Amino acid sequence: NVGPELAHQLHVLQQLMLNLLDVKARTPVLPGTTHEEQLHEFCKVISEKLGNSFSPSSTRKSVLPNSLYGQKLGFKHPNDLIEDFQSPPGLLALHCILYFHKVHFEASFKIILENAHRTDGRGCPYVQTCTALVSTLMEVLHIGELPSDQSEVYYEMLFTEEHPFEEMFCRCAVLLNKTWKEMRATSADDVSKKFLNFGNASVQ
Repeated sequence: NVGPELAHQLHVLQQLMLNLLDVKARTPVLPGTTHEEQLHEFCKVISEKLGNSFSPSSTRKSVLPNSLYGQKLGFKHPNDLIEDFQSPPGLLALHCILYFHKVHFEASFKIILENAHRTDGRGCPYVQTCTALVSTLMEVLHIGELPSDQSEVYYEMLFTEEHPFEEMFCRCAVLLNKTWKEMRATSADDVSKKFLNFGNASVQ
């Protein structure tokens, strides 16, 4: 435990650190940029793996059609993928999805695979859910707001991880997918009212 003065100083430092993410959140993914290339490369890799998972006997990489992998990955705009990354949360959402894919590939692909194979209409739209989760974490963590003059609230995880926001996102994404299945949700609307409560509980 730390005293109230140090706790407040940690709160201020935490808020200043988190607010650095606000620029990314307010930057949309634009056509013809490296960010768009990264998005399409991510989709290509997942498409190949999903294509093979749908055709297990295939000896070569099978790529799903663009609109189909857009749907399987849960894009809101499967025919124009960057439309899902307007700001906010913009580039920050894409950054978190790519981080999850790179650093925790097995966990991220497990979520994608579980939902891509569902035929009962209860699949969790991966990209839509991830972008909504980033927005929720921004709200819960007050990203873009000034530090409180008196608050002593800080999260130890934000000072112990090399990439704290990204790791928080990854852990919450896994928990959220579990919650989605337990709720037997059928659309993002089913859980939208629970996102804020979920975010508050998850960062504690």
